Amino acid sequence: MAQHNITGQQGELLAQQYLLANGYVILHTNWRYRKYEVDIIAQKNNTLIFVEVKTRSGSINNVNEIITSTKQKQLVDALHNYCILHQVAVDAQIDLLIISNTSSIEHLQNALR
Repeated sequence: MAQHNITGQQGELLAQQYLLANGYVILHTNWRYRKYEVDIIAQKNNTLIFVEVKTRSGSINNVNEIITSTKQKQLVDALHNYCILHQVAVDAQIDLLIISNTSSIEHLQNALR
């Protein structure tokens, strides 16, 4: 397995631990629907949260630096389809968890408004 894949998997495990420690319930990991994949689908209180995990070595100044407009559209479409398939009737949002190579986590809630 390539190093970037290993780094990505480690980042997703750290993200799951972070979410659990902060009161989130993880519903799915690596959820797929057609061409879409969502790293983590979680719930906290009455909010469904789609979490995109990015593991990076440098700092991030802007969400658009790491999530292209195409990926943003795919995440929104995935959220929409998930809600239809699972008949979800709660608030939903897309969060971004940025994990640096030092294992620090930056949580951008409702990153795609």
